[in-house]
Amino acid sequence: MLDWGKHIAVAGRFQYKAKWQDREDLRQDIILRLAQVARNNGHKPFTDIAMLRIASCRVADYWWSCIAGSIKHFSQQWFNRQPQWKYDEA
Repeated sequence: MLDWGKHIAVAGRFQYKAKWQDREDLRQDIILRLAQVARNNGHKPFTDIAMLRIASCRVADYWWSCIAGSIKHFSQQWFNRQPQWKYDEA
């Protein structure tokens, strides 16, 4: 059986590591991932340390997705820009 109280408590500790507008989404993402891992864990014990590790990995994935989006935006701006110089018609 899933222990939703623990999942919510762990996610609550990590939601503040995201941008303020994404905190609720990250919290729900962590809770969902913890539930998936707990369900697929079989009969092995699902420890608090494992929950913290999974939550920290979800936070890292969140920040990587933020960085990847900004890099993609920057590269599109860089390659689509117009040259700033003009040739002399001499």
